[in-house]
Amino acid sequence: MAAATGWMALPAALVMLLNALFAVAPTLLGVKVSDYVVLGFWAWIVTVLLVGVLGLQIMLNSFAVPIEISEFHLGLFLQPLAYGLVAIPGVRMAGMMPGAYGDAALIIGVTLGALGTAIAALVTTFAVLRFLTSGLPGPESAPTTLLMMPAISVYTILTLFTLHYAAQHGVQVAPVWFKLIAAIGWGMMGATTLVGLLILIDYFRSHVPFNPSWWAFVCPFVAFSVMNSLAYQKIDPYPFFLWLAVGALLFTIVIYIYVAYRTLRVLAG
Repeated sequence: MAAATGWMALPAALVMLLNALFAVAPTLLGVKVSDYVVLGFWAWIVTVLLVGVLGLQIMLNSFAVPIEISEFHLGLFLQPLAYGLVAIPGVRMAGMMPGAYGDAALIIGVTLGALGTAIAALVTTFAVLRFLTSGLPGPESAPTTLLMMPAISVYTILTLFTLHYAAQHGVQVAPVWFKLIAAIGWGMMGATTLVGLLILIDYFRSHVPFNPSWWAFVCPFVAFSVMNSLAYQKIDPYPFFLWLAVGALLFTIVIYIYVAYRTLRVLAG
């Protein structure tokens, strides 16, 4: 199960690469995204298939053998995160492609989002039960717990894109819904960030030897910065949100530099 869970990072990374290409290509190459959206759709389908196969394997392995709640694999947070990351391009492409392509992108994207939400709720429930019975996770598995944070950002963005799609197709969506969803996402992110900081402090107090899992501390605090940027745009341009977004980004840069330094020391022997 651990191996399959780790492989879920592959389609997640691939879909992030596709998103970056669609964002950068028009400026660098002087092309229209609409001219290549069908090609992007088929590349996206590859990520959907990868997520589907790996997700099915993880679910089968998870329920094949009963385990104690104290042994619950916190790396399963990567599964709903990957589903959410892959769902976002589907909803975005749905409004760019007419006919069957657009409908297929919308159906697949919304389905992945709903499935990821259900799995996220299930994983969070088991994680909370593990915390209540066994305390905070040990340093060896602590970084995987922080995958909750980027998942909150991803599903908030997915919900906002879905509402935007509905508004583009004649549905009257009051602006207050965008504000409420951003506020809910920010609240969840704030609570999770406090847990993340406690885990991070415990991680360093335990003097855990350096290992590649330290890189897992970078992404969650980027997600906190993104969530505050969303709050600044959707709730109200309060300086408070902007300060938190900048502060989280600076904190992330410090962590990145530190982990990169430790990585280079290991590679240098």
